[in-house]
Amino acid sequence: MPRLTPQHYRILIKIFEKVGFTVKRTRGSHIVMNKPGVERPIVIPKYEEVDVDIIKANLRTAQLSREEYFKLLEDSVTDKSAIRLSHPHQWIHCGMSDRLKMMQPFLE
Repeated sequence: MPRLTPQHYRILIKIFEKVGFTVKRTRGSHIVMNKPGVERPIVIPKYEEVDVDIIKANLRTAQLSREEYFKLLEDSVTDKSAIRLSHPHQWIHCGMSDRLKMMQPFLE
């Protein structure tokens, strides 16, 4: 199974929206998302590289497995027309600067 890597906060928002979370509020540099039936909200900081520990904590709160997360990550990247990859796992294994280059049209 691939390793978890830091991700841009916008990618994480798209992933959690796909499983039913909605943005409840934004306070400063943090986005709070809720989902009916989930006890606690998840908090995503507006970082270009959200740390793996934060991603793991949010996955536990959202009750998402690593397999589900990687599938959603792959879908989030491959269904964006602005981001074209020769192989979906290329996103997971490339460095942050390469990811930002691939995401640049999506971030504008």
